[in-house]
Amino acid sequence: MALALSIHWKYISRQRGFGENIPDPLASYPLTQPRTAMKNIATNQEQSRRLLACGIDPETADMMLTPHNTLSTEPYKSALSDRGYSPAWSLSALLELLPKSLDDFPFTKWYAPFQDDWEISDKDDEGYLNGEVKLYFSYGKWAIDYDWDGFMGRLPQSENSIEAVVLAIELLHSNGYDFHTPAATCKDE
Repeated sequence: MALALSIHWKYISRQRGFGENIPDPLASYPLTQPRTAMKNIATNQEQSRRLLACGIDPETADMMLTPHNTLSTEPYKSALSDRGYSPAWSLSALLELLPKSLDDFPFTKWYAPFQDDWEISDKDDEGYLNGEVKLYFSYGKWAIDYDWDGFMGRLPQSENSIEAVVLAIELLHSNGYDFHTPAATCKDE
């Protein structure tokens, strides 16, 4: 398209007597724009495996990974799992999995401060989660936030928004949140 416009500009310039010295406005426009791969539009194989380990229903996946590890925007169907297809979740589908709000949800596990990895560990005392879920970007990282009362560890966060949500789901699951029963917990009273 740019090449055609550039050629057209030169033709019109000559026809109208503008001469050869008229700069081509598209001369600096690259004929092919560099294509950057779309990154992080859905969970990868490892993130999907972690979500399934948390008890997330694979039928909630709005995409799927093919046996060749390419992303398909078709919704996942469990019947395809025997052919090597696996579920993949977009960011919007992942956010739908998170509880929209929590009221005094007890937590005894956390991402301890001053650790380099994202290993969930036991807290010394119980804290409570309250409030509405928030996904926000700060200091180069995406974070999932509720009101983490008494939470002195690290918020589930990553440079990748999808990874931040997966970390939050893993943390909620480790604290007994039941993702099969929305707005309910499976914590024993």
